[in-house]
Amino acid sequence: MRRVGNVPAYLSRFLDDQHAAEFLLLDRLFPRSVFAALSAAESCLHELERSGGSGPGKGRTGVVTDAQRIIGRARTNLEFRGADELIGDLGTVLDGLQRTCSQVNDAVTLRYFRQTSAVSWVPEAVA
Repeated sequence: MRRVGNVPAYLSRFLDDQHAAEFLLLDRLFPRSVFAALSAAESCLHELERSGGSGPGKGRTGVVTDAQRIIGRARTNLEFRGADELIGDLGTVLDGLQRTCSQVNDAVTLRYFRQTSAVSWVPEAVA
């Protein structure tokens, strides 16, 4: 709790481990909760796509990118699970969130960053 800077916010509301995990995962008002982070990331990706020009059917058929789809599924998975179910399966939930972060990183990299091969320097050519 100290690492994410939320001890005072947590202590003012809860006193046990189950409530602490629920607070860190699901609290909509705490900006460092997993749910809030996923929602913010989803919003940022939406803004990137909205400002990136228009294409046929853009915005009419739901999400456009793989990153948006992955984040939306993770957020929905958290949002619509009961707290008891979430806490009972906490290890699996956290593993899934870690996989989600990795998949979103890959999807964002492919979509927004130019892929080039590594530059290899030839010592003889540099004079």
